[in-house]
Amino acid sequence: METKVKGLTSEEVQERLDRGEGGGTPEQITKTKGRIVRENLCTLFNLLNFLIAGLLFAVGAYSNMLFIAIFILNIAIGIFQELKAKKLVDELSILNRPSVRVLRDGQEQNISLTDIVKDGKNENPCTKYIFT
Repeated sequence: METKVKGLTSEEVQERLDRGEGGGTPEQITKTKGRIVRENLCTLFNLLNFLIAGLLFAVGAYSNMLFIAIFILNIAIGIFQELKAKKLVDELSILNRPSVRVLRDGQEQNISLTDIVKDGKNENPCTKYIFT
């Protein structure tokens, strides 16, 4: 006996989303801005340079502390470049996000992975996902 599968209705999909049975948010593929800044500032190399600058300040060798300006500029450039790369990767990942073909209201539709919901009707679901 063959039964025609019609998929979920829009109302059933909304119910499942309200119950939290949806796909959720997409996985973050890049570092956060805070993590980028923290990883560029909190390094052993930076600690040693700031320690040397502090010791030079303590003994009054101010003319020898000019390296700290170049050092801070280097940190700023590193943070700027990594933030720019993050923005580019985030923009490109939106274009390359896969979609899935599902049955909704008896018709095939292409949706993003985050819009998938559980179908609680089938005890043993053999769902075939087609990534495009």
